[in-house]
Amino acid sequence: FILLSLLLYQHGICQKQSKNKLQVKGQIVNSQGRVPNVLIRLVEKNKAADSLIIKSGRYDILIPLETEILLEFIAQGHYVKRIAFDTHVNGKKKLPFFDLKINLNEIDLWNLSEKNLDLMDFPVAYIRYNFKKKLFYDSNEKYSRIINKELSNVKRN
Repeated sequence: FILLSLLLYQHGICQKQSKNKLQVKGQIVNSQGRVPNVLIRLVEKNKAADSLIIKSGRYDILIPLETEILLEFIAQGHYVKRIAFDTHVNGKKKLPFFDLKINLNEIDLWNLSEKNLDLMDFPVAYIRYNFKKKLFYDSNEKYSRIINKELSNVKRN
């Protein structure tokens, strides 16, 4: 009886915790297909970083609501890809999951010069919640396009 109660209590906590989080899932790919063994670092504002390793090239994570968080996708032989999230939803309960396909750039294909490496430090998207449309979107889409255009025009070694 005690074990059953404990399991039900933990199940309730897990459900409550997932209700206070945003589900983000998708694939991590490069020019060859899915990328295995990717480290995802979750850097939440004013907190210690957390990380997990994705072995299959597919991920499904929960990120905290009512905060700002940076996701970093790190894989050997690739440039780090950063996505910024503002998960402030003002206590909204029902949220759709966010499908996010990550395209990693291979170092040997891109071979960026030292001068242009700093372009890779910026988040390529800033995801926020749109209260009118009731969905998450890239609020810096124009800026993201500029960064991606700059990356495609950079001088490579």
